[in-house]
Amino acid sequence: MNLKQIGIAAALTLAANGPAHATCIQANAAGTWAAYSAGTTNGDYYWFKCQFSIDTAGKIQRGACTESNGSSSAVAGNVHLIVPGGCTFTAALDFTTFKLKASIDEATLSLDKQTVLGVGTIQTQKFTFNMVKMR
Repeated sequence: MNLKQIGIAAALTLAANGPAHATCIQANAAGTWAAYSAGTTNGDYYWFKCQFSIDTAGKIQRGACTESNGSSSAVAGNVHLIVPGGCTFTAALDFTTFKLKASIDEATLSLDKQTVLGVGTIQTQKFTFNMVKMR
C-alpha cells in the first residue's frame, strides 16, 4: 500500500467514526419546538401534533398536543442528553389531560441543532416522531 492509499484509508476511517463535530450539550434542546408523531393503537393509525418549549435544564414547559381525532392535552416532562458525542436524547412525557405517560426511547438532534428524529413508546404502542425548532 502506498502513502496515497494509506491517506485515503485514514480519511475514510475518520469519516466513518461518527458525525463531524456532533457533540451536544443539554442546553442544545432548549427552545420552542413543533413536533409531529405517528403510530398505531390496536391497528388504528393516529398522529399527534404538538408545540412546547424546553428550558436549558431539559424541562418541557407550556406544551400542548392535539391528536388526529381532535382531542387535545397539555404535555409536560423532561428531556435528557444521554450520548453527547452522538447528540442522542431520551425523554419522559406526561400527557396530563389524557392521563398517559410516554417515553422517548431515542432521539437524535441534527448537526445544525434545528431538527430531531426519534422513536418512542406510549403504553405498549410504538411511534416515530420528528421535531423542528421554531425559536
